[in-house]
Amino acid sequence: VEVLKQPQYQPMPVDQQVIVIFAVTNGLIDDVNVPEIKEWEKGLLEFMAAQHPEIADEIRTRKALSDDVSGRLKKAIEEYKAL
Repeated sequence: VEVLKQPQYQPMPVDQQVIVIFAVTNGLIDDVNVPEIKEWEKGLLEFMAAQHPEIADEIRTRKALSDDVSGRLKKAIEEYKAL
C-alpha cells in the first residue's frame, strides 16, 4: 500500500507507476523495510531516469509491457538493488 501513496495534486506519471508496481508485483522490494519504501522508490525512479530512460520511453509509447521490456526492467531494478 505504501508505494501507491501519492502526494495530493502531484500524480505520478504512468511509466513511473508501471515501474514501481512491477517491482512490487515481482517481489523486488520484499526486502525493503516499510519506513524506507518511499525513499527506495524515489531512488529507483531517479536511477531509472538516469541509467535506463529507454525503458520508461518504451512503456510510454507502447502502453504495454512486452517480455523484452519486462526482462530489461527486472534486470535494471536488480542493478539498482545491488548499489
